Amino acid sequence: MKYRILPRTDLELSEVGFDLWTVVNRRLETMDERDGVRLLREAVELGVTFFDTADIDGKGYGEEILAKALGKGRHDAVIGSKFGYDFYDAPPGRSSCPQKFDPPFIRRACEQSLRRLRADYIDLYQIHDPGMDTIERDEVFETLEALVKEGKIRFYAIAFGPGAGGLEAGEASMRYRDVKALQIPYGIVRQEPAQSLFPIAAEKEIGVIARTPRPVEPGGPPGLKAQALRFLAEEMGGGEAQGDVKFCLAQPSVASVIPMVTGLETLRECAAASEAPGISVEALGKLEELWREGFEATASRGAATGGG
Repeated sequence: MKYRILPRTDLELSEVGFDLWTVVNRRLETMDERDGVRLLREAVELGVTFFDTADIDGKGYGEEILAKALGKGRHDAVIGSKFGYDFYDAPPGRSSCPQKFDPPFIRRACEQSLRRLRADYIDLYQIHDPGMDTIERDEVFETLEALVKEGKIRFYAIAFGPGAGGLEAGEASMRYRDVKALQIPYGIVRQEPAQSLFPIAAEKEIGVIARTPRPVEPGGPPGLKAQALRFLAEEMGGGEAQGDVKFCLAQPSVASVIPMVTGLETLRECAAASEAPGISVEALGKLEELWREGFEATASRGAATGGG
């Protein structure tokens, strides 16, 4: 495993991190607690040091299982967590939670995360899916600065999920707020909005944490897009998940990639991407061209001509 320094910090992140979402998301029915702990500890053995979760993941369960897996090794890890969804006061049975970013809630959320993580501090505390109205509120960032001074968080950042957009708020946060990282979905099949934000990240010396799309499930219906990606993975070597990781790591602004790990096989494949040969400039250009044209259309043309 190779490591990268998050710009303007002393945090050293493993090039391949671990996203707790697939461990704790009950809808995926991915694994029980014992298997989750075992997978996290295997990640540590493979050299993974950056672990990313959110307080909303399993309503705190992601932080709890991470604390259990790391044990006394917490100080050897870089922990990222998030806040912004009020699941504490949400009515029982409600599928969604309201967002909240006022100073008392930020402090409450931070204290609860620290308790669940069994930690004195959070390395990277991320505002979860903020809109422009949140980025424009000075009190949000004044509270985060106070938490830094109190030693409860090391640095703060912004994180956007798959459905949160993030272009306008991401650009504003990097230009006008002292965020140290921007987490945003990025991969071969989802190159925007991250691609538009890379120049600003380079200019402002802000690390990007690339959250890759979930890999195609083995045995599932392939689809034209999946066929195109499978062909590319074979051309570059390694599986689809590793191809996505290598694609992300080719961007200099990317500090770490957090793939959607659903099991031990995927974990090992993704971790190996750090030491695997990189993608050539020519292949990167082709991947961007395919994305701009639309993978479905490209795959259709290949099938019609007997290619791919």
